[in-house]
Amino acid sequence: RKMKITKYIVMLAAAVGMTAACQKEEFVTFNPEDVVAPVLHAVEDIVVTVDNKSEAVTFTWDAADFGVKAQVYYSLDMARGDKKVNLFSGVSGTSMNVSYDNINNKAFNDLEIPSGEAGEVTFTLGAKLNVGDTFYAAPVTAKVTPTAAEKVYPKVWVIGNYCGWAHDKSLFLWNFDEDDDKFMGIVDFGAGDEKTGGFKLTPEGNWNA
Repeated sequence: RKMKITKYIVMLAAAVGMTAACQKEEFVTFNPEDVVAPVLHAVEDIVVTVDNKSEAVTFTWDAADFGVKAQVYYSLDMARGDKKVNLFSGVSGTSMNVSYDNINNKAFNDLEIPSGEAGEVTFTLGAKLNVGDTFYAAPVTAKVTPTAAEKVYPKVWVIGNYCGWAHDKSLFLWNFDEDDDKFMGIVDFGAGDEKTGGFKLTPEGNWNA
């Protein structure tokens, strides 16, 4: 007779491991002195209100040139004074949409810009290969006016048999340390093999991952 699967489970998942396991590593050599850094385009001032949080900012840039045939990955940081937060990383294109809600959460809670006040921030774009140093574009400044918001932590969806594979009924694992490394949560899979027969972790908006 099969042993019953524990009803409650605490899971730790390495987001980096989840993505890296699906990718083939690229080992290339390049001359750092020959690298042409990316160029981040100008960013307009951002004013966040309760009504426009679902809108997004499209960040665009000119690609970096490492002088070799290899995938380049981009990341974007937002800073104010001695405080810095990451808006995205691991992007392989030359543009990325970031929601007002995401920017607002980090501007208000992490960079501590008061609600309703315009605070000047610096956006810095980095480019790197799978190995080696990161090369940065010239910083771009803009003003962000946030609105009061509760702290929101990064998360991944736990979708599976227990919720009928429906994302609107999925539970989550949260990255409370905001290090994009360990995600933690408690998921009730129910009792019986028909409930616990399968699940997978997916990042926000990537339901087919």
